[in-house]
Amino acid sequence: MSASGEALSDGIVTLIVEAEPAESTELFRYQYLRTQDPNERYDNMLEILQGSYFQQPTRFSDLMTALFGPESALAAQLLREGRCVLDFEQYTQGYRIPCGVARLAESHPFHQATLWHNRMFNHHLPAAVQILAFRPDWPHASAYRREEA
Repeated sequence: MSASGEALSDGIVTLIVEAEPAESTELFRYQYLRTQDPNERYDNMLEILQGSYFQQPTRFSDLMTALFGPESALAAQLLREGRCVLDFEQYTQGYRIPCGVARLAESHPFHQATLWHNRMFNHHLPAAVQILAFRPDWPHASAYRREEA
């Protein structure tokens, strides 16, 4: 949602990225290039992510990323505003996290990590994509509980 509370999208997929993603980025890239079979790529990626990848939270940056198409109106609006509030919910627990928004250069390690991660799941990605970074403003983040329906 915008900083003023306007809903900008029903949802976007954000990623948490390792603080030093070079090794995992190369692994994702290697797995992607070693086969043309999207099902094999998917299975390989799931095996990686279900293993030890997320077991050490201190390895990860608090910066989140998201991939958008080259002409995404949502990405353009987020960049214009420079801020947004990410609203995460699971079951009855929710979190609202205000974030600064910036575009990542193609050479940025987090851009590459996000690109190769997403390619593993979507082999139809266009050549030109936009990857945005969301930097949390933790002091202004909040948690809430939602009543069960």
